[in-house]
Formats: sequence, structure tokens, C-alpha cells
Amino acid sequence: MREQMRGKNQIVCVAKKVKEQLRSTFWL
Repeated sequence: MREQMRGKNQIVCVAKKVKEQLRSTFWL
């Protein structure tokens, strides 16, 4: 259970980073 939560948290963090990168590229 806890390991799955950690995995989900990591995926969410990665998704946020990707979204930020996409925003910067689109705004450019």
C-alpha cells in the first residue's frame, strides 16, 4: 500500500515537471 502511494506521488511530481516544461515551451 505505502509503496503504491510513493509511486503515485513520484508520477504526480514528474507530471508536474512535464507540465511546467510544456508551459515554458508553449509560452516561448
